[in-house]
Amino acid sequence: MQLNHLKYILKVAELGSITKAAHELYISQPSLTKTISNLEKQYNIKIFERTATGVSVTSEGRHFLYYAKNVVHSANSLERSFQDSFYINQIQLFVATQTLDFIPEVVLNTYKKYSNHNLKFEVYESHRSNVIKAIQKRDCNIGLIVQTNKETKAFDWQLTSTNLETEYLASDTVYILLGPKSSLYHAASITFQDLERLSHICLSIDELTRSEWQTHKQHLYINLNHVIYCNSIHLCIELLENTDAVLYASKWILKYFKNTNIKALPISNNDIYESNLICIKRKNEPLTPIELHFIDEVKNSINPSL
Repeated sequence: MQLNHLKYILKVAELGSITKAAHELYISQPSLTKTISNLEKQYNIKIFERTATGVSVTSEGRHFLYYAKNVVHSANSLERSFQDSFYINQIQLFVATQTLDFIPEVVLNTYKKYSNHNLKFEVYESHRSNVIKAIQKRDCNIGLIVQTNKETKAFDWQLTSTNLETEYLASDTVYILLGPKSSLYHAASITFQDLERLSHICLSIDELTRSEWQTHKQHLYINLNHVIYCNSIHLCIELLENTDAVLYASKWILKYFKNTNIKALPISNNDIYESNLICIKRKNEPLTPIELHFIDEVKNSINPSL
C-alpha cells in the first residue's frame, strides 16, 4: 500500500464514481480499479459496492476510509511541517504533569522567556500512570510526577519496562489536609494512627496505585471502605470544607488550599513516608533548550533559595 493509493480511495468515495475520480487524478480508470481491488484483497474487505450510477461505500469501507483519512491527514501535516519555515523554527514544549501548584508560574515564566519565538506549548494534566504513558507514547517529552518512597519497587518496574529515566527534583514530608468539620481540625498534632478510620479523599490516583493499595492495606493508613477518588482540586476543597474527610497531600499542592478554611499539617512521628517530586523523560533523547529551561524553572520554583 502506498500513500497515493489511500488518496485515490478517498477521492473515489468523495465523488462516488471511479470514472470521475480517475479523471480528476489524471490516471486511467483500469489502473484505479486495480488499485481498489488490490487494497480490498490486502485487507480482506470490500470498500465499495458498484451501482448503476457509480459506487457506494460499504459498512467496512467506512471504517477503512476513517483510518485512511487520518493517515493522509498526518502525512500532509508532516510534509507541511518540514517544508514550512514557520514549523521548522517553532519552539515546542510538551509537558505531562500531575496536579502541582507551581506549574502555572513555571509555564508563565517559560512563556515570557520565549515569547519572541514561534511557540507551541501543550500542558497535559492527569494522574501518574497517564503522565508516564504520555511520555512513553511520545505525546509529551517531559513528565512531572509525585511518588512516595514506599512505592519505589512498583514505580521502578513501570519505568524500566517503558524505557524511561528519572531525575529526582525534591523530597518532603507528607501532609494531611482537613477542614473545619473534621474531628481533628483543632488538634495540635496528628499521627497516621489518628487517620486510619476517617473518611479519605484521594486526588488523582491511578488504577495501578489503587490495585497496589488493595494488596497492602495494612501499610496505608487509609480507610479504603470510606474513600472518595477525584481528579479535581476544586472538588477536594468543597469536600474538605464541608465534610469530615481528610486528604493526604504533598507539599507541591498546598498553595491551592491557601485561601480556604483548610489546614495543612505535617504528619507527626512520620519516619515511614516521604513524597518525591520526579521528572521523567525517554532514555537516550537529549532535552531541547526550552525543555531544559522549563526544568530549571521548576527547580527554582520549588527551591527558591537556590
